[in-house]
Amino acid sequence: MFSVIKSSEYGRIGQLTNKEKNFSTPLLFPVVCLVTGTTARGGGLWKYVLQADQANGLLRRNLPVMSQVLHFLDFAPNNFKSVEKWRKLGIKQRYFEDVVPQIKYEAPLFLDSGGFQLLSKKSIDLSAYNLSLEGSKGYQSILRLQEEFGGDIIATLDYPLPPKLIKSEAEDRMNRSLENAVKSAYTLQKNQDWSPFLYVAVHGQTRESIGDYVQQIFEKFKRKKKLKDYRFGLAVGSLVPLRGAHKYEIIINLIRGLKENIPHKQRSNIPIHVFGITGTLIPILAYLGIDTFDSSTYIQEAKSLRYLEPNTRVNKPILEVEFVLPPLIL
Repeated sequence: MFSVIKSSEYGRIGQLTNKEKNFSTPLLFPVVCLVTGTTARGGGLWKYVLQADQANGLLRRNLPVMSQVLHFLDFAPNNFKSVEKWRKLGIKQRYFEDVVPQIKYEAPLFLDSGGFQLLSKKSIDLSAYNLSLEGSKGYQSILRLQEEFGGDIIATLDYPLPPKLIKSEAEDRMNRSLENAVKSAYTLQKNQDWSPFLYVAVHGQTRESIGDYVQQIFEKFKRKKKLKDYRFGLAVGSLVPLRGAHKYEIIINLIRGLKENIPHKQRSNIPIHVFGITGTLIPILAYLGIDTFDSSTYIQEAKSLRYLEPNTRVNKPILEVEFVLPPLIL
């Protein structure tokens, strides 16, 4: 659950609670790949990032992490058996059983829907796993994976908006994302065995369009009797290409459009997440009232053998680094 501890005119400090463990917000979720092979013991570089480094492994330190629920496609394409045990046991239990010394990971596991993959692909073939993203089966397949993998926090299946997308196509994608959100929440409300915290994916091309999108979310939930009091968060997508193009003013206006259309009485109960944009934007995001965000930059730099200097955020080839500067503490 989420609650606001202290707020100002803009930013705020909150608390994310998962199974009696509290995490202060604003909070960064490192993006990780968890299903990287047939067991939890492998995974190349991920092995050390997650668990092999006993002092710094993310899972051993019980830090909240985010994973994209379809990431196993990069490690086990068209191989049902390679992910069958992961789906049967769940990610946390699989690491607990496979890894020595044992890992008892109890922090929140945030499983995104994988919708970002649909940004550049018209479809994804999941038939080898007895799943499908076609039509109404899409949100059901994603929910099924999120439940089987054991997500504590999940995001709805969405259809991100590529840059310069024509208005009619953008509206179609947004409508399908909205439909998935309502159906996902309704399905979860009826599920007595699994009750993750749900983030509804939010999109828009302008401040006005994202505002209208947010209004529709609350109107649709309000109309459904069983969803009237359903607690959820909002997660802003489609911003990564804007960050890459340095269109910061558009990003800020989209976030403003989202915030100003959340019903006033619900603002302290609605956490806001931003997908995929962090770095030097973190102070601005926090100032705008964003509660959580995620990043995969650290692993991208590591794979490229580059060191990200913590104070200047400038990356350098690791073989050219003579000494490591400690982070600047203000």
